[in-house]
Amino acid sequence: MKNSLSLILGAKRLKIAKVSVDTGISRTTLHGLYYETTKNPDTKTVTKLCSYLEITPNQFYGIDPYVEKETSIKRIKKEAN
Repeated sequence: MKNSLSLILGAKRLKIAKVSVDTGISRTTLHGLYYETTKNPDTKTVTKLCSYLEITPNQFYGIDPYVEKETSIKRIKKEAN
């Protein structure tokens, strides 16, 4: 199922292994979500991920763009250079 997990993890510089350890969600499940091969992710899994990543389900599924933190990261990087 289409989602923005890879974009969000990249913006937050998080690895699947760390997310797995921190959330208790299996690496296999996270890989399926990351590569969009999971057809119907479990609601509890998505809720747990959204809580951990501090995003909304709409941002997770790409309905609302994930820009707030990403824009902040770009601005901070630009200011640092």
